[in-house]
Amino acid sequence: MKAAACLALACLLLSGCSAQKALRPSMAGDLRSLLPGQAFSLTVAPGADRLLQGAVSNDGSGIVERGNAAARNIQVSVNSSNNSGVGASVGLGVAIGTALAANLSQGELRQAQQDEARKRVAPLRTALDGQPLEKVFTDGFVQAFAQANRPVSSAGVFELRVEPQAVLSQDSRSLKLVSEVQLMHGRQAIYEGRIEVQGRALDCGDCLAQWAARDAEAYRQALQAAIGETVRILLLDWDTEHFTGQLGPERTLRYQVGEDRYVERGRLWNGASPAAPVFLSLRGWVKSIPVPLQP
Repeated sequence: MKAAACLALACLLLSGCSAQKALRPSMAGDLRSLLPGQAFSLTVAPGADRLLQGAVSNDGSGIVERGNAAARNIQVSVNSSNNSGVGASVGLGVAIGTALAANLSQGELRQAQQDEARKRVAPLRTALDGQPLEKVFTDGFVQAFAQANRPVSSAGVFELRVEPQAVLSQDSRSLKLVSEVQLMHGRQAIYEGRIEVQGRALDCGDCLAQWAARDAEAYRQALQAAIGETVRILLLDWDTEHFTGQLGPERTLRYQVGEDRYVERGRLWNGASPAAPVFLSLRGWVKSIPVPLQP
């Protein structure tokens, strides 16, 4: 087998093992005309682990180091296979084995980062242990819909399914709520979307202690504010048919929340305040941030 094929197969193994299915936003029909006057039931997915998570480090140095080592090993294997016809099959085997080993190393690194993130938020999780957090999420969404004049009802024709995940930033100063949402009519999903609401950063020294004080009052307030904004953005998404005709051109968006800096491509919603932008990512996810964009 040729050296190029050897490399291609190794790369395919790497990409195939790590691929994840991404949510694809969709909307069936005009929800503005379909939903008014129609009640919907609400199901908030259970899972106490999702109610407080720590942001995983974006530092890719460990993965890059492993990738470089794998590339060097693959190159040695390819050179060896080029020098001997018989050695080609051996080179292929080594290349595939190296690729798989590199992929496993990346998985181990990711697991180590997740373990570190869990340890970082452990003091706040302890402060929340005595509280029914799954009920906090459900009650929060029920209250937010009621305040938006869209009360939920168990007898509703439609079912709204929400899978929320609350993530504390790496600097422990801000809370982000990520919600994957489906609106079901029987077995048909007439809406699917993902909404990310970034909360404001605390002005704090010992941030975890401030979040945890008085039975985690600051955390619960930030969570309720994020739920309210999620509902507001969700209803906007429905009413505008995914912001049709109301988005600016694709551009690079830069912003900072606390010590965390973000750079991503997206399209701004023209109806949002410059002080609190709303935009669609390239995947169609709706994002709300509490700070102006940077130049």
